[in-house]
Amino acid sequence: FAADDSEVAKQRGNEAFKKGDFQEAIGHYTTALDLNPSWAVVYANRCTSRLKVAQVSLALEDAEKCVACERSWWKGHLRLGEVLNELGQHKKALACLQEARAKVGAADADANNRSYI
Repeated sequence: FAADDSEVAKQRGNEAFKKGDFQEAIGHYTTALDLNPSWAVVYANRCTSRLKVAQVSLALEDAEKCVACERSWWKGHLRLGEVLNELGQHKKALACLQEARAKVGAADADANNRSYI
């Protein structure tokens, strides 16, 4: 089943990342995305891996896809801000980082306002 395979590939990517093998991580994350092309978390992970090996233009593509997949997730905006900063686009980067911060605040407020029965 593809969902199970994509989760395995993601976990292998995470393990490779933790070992500092960013190229291997990129390969596993790519496999996961081939199986599940709208998985924002994996785009964020591959973006970070690509930044680690100076694949900045590819990292930008991943950050943009991450945000497109899940606009309300703060980490996508954080990743996009990191890449834009690396590209020297500091005003755009700051706007993305501010968006990420606002989304973290909104997520915290939602969590605090939930009532559990």
